[in-house]
Amino acid sequence: MMQSCSTSKAFDKVSHSDLLLKLEHHGIRNSTLVWITEFLSGHTQHILLDGQFSATLPVASGVPQDTVLGPLLFLVSINDVPSRVCSTGLMFADGCLLYHVIKTMHDINTLQSDLDSLQEW
Repeated sequence: MMQSCSTSKAFDKVSHSDLLLKLEHHGIRNSTLVWITEFLSGHTQHILLDGQFSATLPVASGVPQDTVLGPLLFLVSINDVPSRVCSTGLMFADGCLLYHVIKTMHDINTLQSDLDSLQEW
């Protein structure tokens, strides 16, 4: 059985604060970390519903998809996925694939547990 990540939704859900912590953990510091922080910050959003705009709020998650840096930042954010699951995880430039051969009820439970763990993550 295979379960794939929806890339556009996954790109949108990358927490800026978590990503910056991961970058720092991997040795990205000083002016480079400041530059990436500024690259991610300063964006706002609002919605229009029935002719009325909502309040404008800062965007605290997501990496830009139409940039060279966006996919790299996404990969940094999901790089630890394989270490968090028992099933096999394949990483791609813009997403991941999780799979587990299903032969027994234990296999089903293992895959479901991995999916639950990733959902929580």
